[in-house]
Amino acid sequence: MLVVSEEREGGFPNAASVKHYRERADAENIIDEAKNQWGWCGFMTQKIGPSRIMAGIIALIYNWWHLYCRFYDETHNREAITTRPALMQGVRRRVESGGQKRIKVSILHQKADVITAAITAISKEISRIATAAEQ
Repeated sequence: MLVVSEEREGGFPNAASVKHYRERADAENIIDEAKNQWGWCGFMTQKIGPSRIMAGIIALIYNWWHLYCRFYDETHNREAITTRPALMQGVRRRVESGGQKRIKVSILHQKADVITAAITAISKEISRIATAAEQ
């Protein structure tokens, strides 16, 4: 008969150990994603200045994308390899009507309804923050 103890030797309950392991894995995934999917790996020149500038640009764009995806779902870390193709696969056009400029997006993805809901939620959150920032 297998007996599962409530605590491990380190003093953490099993549920807490699993939580800490997931948090550590999420931190490692961020570094892995920055290197492999955003181009932080392998860009270098013999001059340190351009390398630092590119590393800063990549970090800034990664942070913007991460925030953009977190506006939709703040409980999950979404990797760029899955979110970029889905969230950037729309046909956009600028429409001017009644003195207002709008961007209309037509989603061509198979899961267009889910992506439309995500983009709408993200847009509302950004609008809410922009309204609060004006005050």
